Amino acid sequence: MSYALIHQIGMPLLIFTGITAAALIARKLALRGLHRWALRTTSTMNDAVVAAVRAPSIYWSVAIGPCLLAEAYKTSQTLMEEGDAKAFRIYGQAYRQDVEFFEFMRTMEVYKKALDKETTLVLSPDSDFLKYLK
Repeated sequence: MSYALIHQIGMPLLIFTGITAAALIARKLALRGLHRWALRTTSTMNDAVVAAVRAPSIYWSVAIGPCLLAEAYKTSQTLMEEGDAKAFRIYGQAYRQDVEFFEFMRTMEVYKKALDKETTLVLSPDSDFLKYLK
């Protein structure tokens, strides 16, 4: 599995799990407070209020989690797009400042990715791929 795929799936899943756990903890604390309040009173209506709040709150906790997850994913995508745009602007500025140096650096990156100890290339001596190694 690639790092990008793990990052795309893992981070939102981690965020979802954290948000859902926090919501369930908050629910438990709120229900505990309501239950203590109901115990201090003599009315049976308070017990009905606690029971009425208890059942749907778990549904709300589970329903809010995916909404927050979707918002977190949207925000992460927006931030990645902004980062990519900024990187492209910087590359464009670098290219305009010194075209030959930029081409040299990009070629070095290609060499680094394409060539290793096990690589065997058969190229003509005047190949553009090897122009900086001559």
